Amino acid sequence: MRRLVIVCAALALGLATAAPASADAPSRVRELTCSDGTTFSGEQVRAGFGTPPRTFRNVVQGEEPAAFTFYAASVIAPDGTVVESLTWDDSQGVDVHHELVTCSFIIPIGDLTGYTATFTGFFVPA
Repeated sequence: MRRLVIVCAALALGLATAAPASADAPSRVRELTCSDGTTFSGEQVRAGFGTPPRTFRNVVQGEEPAAFTFYAASVIAPDGTVVESLTWDDSQGVDVHHELVTCSFIIPIGDLTGYTATFTGFFVPA
């Protein structure tokens, strides 16, 4: 019993100290240019748990749209070659309930500098 209490206390301490670290995780602000003519300054907050979230939130709070949620993403080389393309399973039927748009930005840093990141999704109203 005592061992169980010690393990639970250690686990609780680990979770308590992990939460602030993920809250302070870096974010990525990108200027997204979209197929419907919208230019959106979005911030993708990384939680530090692996895959980044599939949402860019508006960096100007209270301004429309509040966020852009995407269900497909691709990376396109400067010569037009699709380097990688992903679609998630939960994207089935999204276009029935939302008007889908394609948004993109030029990757500014790293091995893929100059490549285009393209996302298909929808805007979330404020």
